[in-house]
Amino acid sequence: MRMQIPIVCLQTWEETIALMALRQIATRLNRDFLTWSASRGLMRSEGQPMGDLYRDPVRALEFIRRQKQKRICVLLDFRPCLEDPTVVRMLREMVMAGETSRTMLVLTGPKLPVPPELMSACASFYWPEGDGGDLLSLYEKVRAEVAASSGRAVELGPADRDALLENLREMPVGRIRFEIARFLLDRAASPEGRID
Repeated sequence: MRMQIPIVCLQTWEETIALMALRQIATRLNRDFLTWSASRGLMRSEGQPMGDLYRDPVRALEFIRRQKQKRICVLLDFRPCLEDPTVVRMLREMVMAGETSRTMLVLTGPKLPVPPELMSACASFYWPEGDGGDLLSLYEKVRAEVAASSGRAVELGPADRDALLENLREMPVGRIRFEIARFLLDRAASPEGRID
C-alpha cells in the first residue's frame, strides 16, 4: 500500500490467512473492506452479501469504481476473469483514471498470470513469502496431520522424502504443504500405506 501499486496480484494457496491479514490492514487504515467471488458476488467485511447482481465481475467492478470511499477490494480466484477482455479493459481504465488511488484492488488465486495490458499496473506477490524455510520440519508436521486424518502411518524412506522435498523447494509454502499432503494421502490410500 505504501508503494501505491494500483493492482496487487496475490498468489496464494492460503486464502483464509491472507484475507485475515488484509482485513486487519483495512481496519488499521480505517478503510472499507470488500471481497468478491464468483459464487457469492460482492460481500461487505461483516459478511453481508450485496446481491446476486454483483456475482458478475463486470458489474462488481462497475460498483467498485463508482465508490468514493477508501477501501480494499479483494477479488478471489480471479484468474478466469482475466481471460475476459471486458474485465481487463475495465481494470485498465480504472488504473488510467486514477480510481485505484482510493481503492486498492487485490486479485487472488493460486496462480495469476498478468495480462500484458495490465503488466505496468500490477505487482505480483506470493503469500506467504519465501521458499519454505525448514522443509524437513514442515514435512514432519504435514505427515503427522495426514496420519491423524487418514488413520494410517505413512512414511517415506530418506531418499524418497529428500527427492520429494527437493522438487518442491522453489514453491511457496502453502503450495509445498499442499503437495506434501497430496503425495502422502495418495500413499495412505494405497494398499501398502507405507513406503520404505
